[in-house]
Amino acid sequence: MTTTTTWRPPTHAPTASYGALVTIEIRRYAMRRLPRAALASLGALTLAVWFLISPRFVMSVGSQADTAEMLGAPVIAMTVLMMLLLYATAATFIGADSSSGALSQWLTFAPDRTKVFWSKATAVAVCSVIVAGAVLALTMVVAFATFVASGVHVPSILTALPYAARGLVACVLAALGGYAVSAAFGRTAAAPLAIAVYVALFVTRNVLFSAGWEYDWRFGPAVSLMAFLLGGTWVTQHPFHQAYVTWQQGAAILALLVATALLASWAWFCRRDHD
Repeated sequence: MTTTTTWRPPTHAPTASYGALVTIEIRRYAMRRLPRAALASLGALTLAVWFLISPRFVMSVGSQADTAEMLGAPVIAMTVLMMLLLYATAATFIGADSSSGALSQWLTFAPDRTKVFWSKATAVAVCSVIVAGAVLALTMVVAFATFVASGVHVPSILTALPYAARGLVACVLAALGGYAVSAAFGRTAAAPLAIAVYVALFVTRNVLFSAGWEYDWRFGPAVSLMAFLLGGTWVTQHPFHQAYVTWQQGAAILALLVATALLASWAWFCRRDHD
């Protein structure tokens, strides 16, 4: 008499370690998104060189402007371009997985949603540091070379380092923000829609409450970002008073906004269905 053995699936699927998930996500991000980001960055850098730090511009303002401000201007311009690029890239990284069904298959392999969410966020942050760091460093070098070639005395390229460091942090925060919005809703379109909603609210507030609207938005995202990138900025208070927003205050507001978005996105990511 033979005995029939019935196979039973394991009760608990094997789980990958967090480090292994991060490594896999970094490779996926690099293979699928990084080349596009790098090519777009080089194109943006070319535009910045020709239109923002051309020799004519250097000769017209070089004798009056501060050295740090001269080198910082192209770095700030490139930072804004990179923030938009990395914001969109991070949004498509998670949005494409959700819309194509790849995320649901990935959760079968790694069912711990917390690990999956934060491993993807870590991969976005690491790759954003690499891309933004390389592009901003190249921008500093090109700007410095352009000034020197135009006969403008620049003591050291390191005068632009604070602008580049703050720009690097801003790029990472922008990428994590795009990731958080798209991960929460499972759609790439959610990221640009979030920006459109904020701009609409900002413009509406400006139109309806034109007197003193800058005071109300003193610690809003726009003013905080400006203060952070510029190293501090003045805002007009109502009536006829000004207040100074430091870059540390701007950094704190931006970090708080991104952290809140990530935590809210993580909470919803762990609860919603992934088709």
